[in-house]
Amino acid sequence: MYDSMQDLHNTLTEERDLLKKLIKSLQTYNRKLAEAEFEYRKALTSTCFLLKTEGYSGEIDGEYREVGETAWTVTTTLARGIPEVAEKRLERDTVEGEKEAIQQKIFQVKIEINLLETEMEAIRRGE
Repeated sequence: MYDSMQDLHNTLTEERDLLKKLIKSLQTYNRKLAEAEFEYRKALTSTCFLLKTEGYSGEIDGEYREVGETAWTVTTTLARGIPEVAEKRLERDTVEGEKEAIQQKIFQVKIEINLLETEMEAIRRGE
């Protein structure tokens, strides 16, 4: 697979550099996820409050509808379907998916680093 120990070393160095970049990206996405969660929760809470106190006026399934004051027990469920809140949730879920993809790539790179180190050790032992 590799022509020399130097090739293995170069590949190992590249993988370690990639791991450092991925960890930095993960830190960035942790912050993005926290911010997206914050915005979603703000939108959800304010919308629940408005549903309880004022009801809802707007388009639902292509038709204009008005709903009066709503019981607290259903405000969260209703609020999640209002486009402004649903958009915030979509943004949050998208960032969460991107963060998960980075975490999976980190796991993959760690495995690759381990395999390269094992291969280098085997070459050193003459196997």
